[in-house]
Amino acid sequence: MIEIEKIRSMFPVTRNLVYLNNAAVAPLPLAATDAINEYLADIRDYGSVHDSRWLKEIEGVREHCASIMNADPSEIAFLKNPLSAISVVVKGVGLKEKSNVVTADVEFPANVYPWMSMVPKGVEVKFVGARGGRIQPEDVDKSIDSRTRILAISLVEFGSGYQCAIEELKDICRRRGVYFFLDASHGLGSVPFDVRECGADFVMVGAHKWLLGLRGTGIFFCRNEMIEKMECDASSWRSFAGEGDCSGARPDAGRDARRFEAERPSFPNVLGLGGSLRLREKFGNPMICTRIRMLADRLMDSLEQSGYVVKSPLQPRERSGIVAFSHPTIDAKEISAKLKKAGIIVTARNNVIRASPHFYNSEDEIDLLLSELPR
Repeated sequence: MIEIEKIRSMFPVTRNLVYLNNAAVAPLPLAATDAINEYLADIRDYGSVHDSRWLKEIEGVREHCASIMNADPSEIAFLKNPLSAISVVVKGVGLKEKSNVVTADVEFPANVYPWMSMVPKGVEVKFVGARGGRIQPEDVDKSIDSRTRILAISLVEFGSGYQCAIEELKDICRRRGVYFFLDASHGLGSVPFDVRECGADFVMVGAHKWLLGLRGTGIFFCRNEMIEKMECDASSWRSFAGEGDCSGARPDAGRDARRFEAERPSFPNVLGLGGSLRLREKFGNPMICTRIRMLADRLMDSLEQSGYVVKSPLQPRERSGIVAFSHPTIDAKEISAKLKKAGIIVTARNNVIRASPHFYNSEDEIDLLLSELPR
């Protein structure tokens, strides 16, 4: 039996709001702000004297990031966002004229526009049409041709909360000889995920959602077998062999995923994420994912009784921590505004309400949302 009030005491947002918007930007727990403040106070008082300590802690966060997805720390780089990750992949695999990228027409823009930026260079972006908010593997397979280099898809679709059919997509990519790029921003931390089982070559995660990090904190996974094959700009001093050696040593093309970082990551961002990941470790990732799913199911299972239409998948395997719904006659923005006045925070997009509870939310908060929905 979890002590929900103890958990809630670690999230100051619970004193102010019923915050159900964690798939957009999650609030920071005390563990994150404490870690950030400790670092800021140290550089205020001592400058770079304790750099070795913070560099060691950064590597500890890398290990935590690897652990949560069953990767090796050598496969993890800290980048700012999906644009940075896609730029690394485009350069690394040599995406060139007359090749194409397959993605979905329901992807979050961060996993669309960076690929679209290659269109003027002769790269085609092919969109698989969703059916009922779902990306069907057979439709993906039909869209792949001899010029396809990359399948870029989300672990969980941001709009509907649909959890994609990873096993089928993995098999398609392997059979067709296509690189598999997975945007896990709307899923990692809320649904069980194993990067070995999913078979992705590259995974990008915006850590400001379910992982409770700051905006501008990105986790990039590159499968070890790919690292040495990837072309990489050696324009930064950190791209050279010998950490801390400023003598201009030769580029080391065999380094681990840190070679993609170019400059050092933002210390406050990464250390804050470390605080949140240690908090998650305290309660256990399985418990957190199970609780998120329980809260999402509680909401989803009651919505139709309130006169709302559920837009998220109803099949258990396809569900995630995102619950999307709408009213037959009331505009989503009107609903969102009414809920906000009651201190309940959700997202309204495309005339659909999206709620995304985290493990610190309570059952009473779900029930309060249901009671405040206009009929």
